[in-house]
Amino acid sequence: MENKKYTIQIGEHTYFWSNEDERALIINEGFPDEVIDALEVKTSIPTSHLLLYLNIGKSNENKYIRNKVQAKSIVELTELYDYGVQVFNDEEDKFKHWFKKPNVTLNQRSPENVLSEERTVAPVKNVLDKIEYGGF
Repeated sequence: MENKKYTIQIGEHTYFWSNEDERALIINEGFPDEVIDALEVKTSIPTSHLLLYLNIGKSNENKYIRNKVQAKSIVELTELYDYGVQVFNDEEDKFKHWFKKPNVTLNQRSPENVLSEERTVAPVKNVLDKIEYGGF
């Protein structure tokens, strides 16, 4: 993990990590229920897509059940989002636009849809790496 500070603002509390130890601690502690709303505000990903990505069923939608797997997914999504903004030269609106558009490298699916369908950040991170390091 590079020396970057990742953050999620949830109400009055800011969760942050910048190394593997802090990351592991956050994953072990989990997040309060409001994390879904905070992620939706930060990323503009609709709640329905976030719930699919986090593998939270509709019946649990109001409970926002958290476990270590879901907490890790929240951390990975935050890292992916912050990395994406960086790749787009800190132009968050451009990244958000790209994130919702179909992408040829992702079989004409948007990065947002890939997250909710595949429940992993890896394919989207690979595309961002290609953009960042000249693979396109």
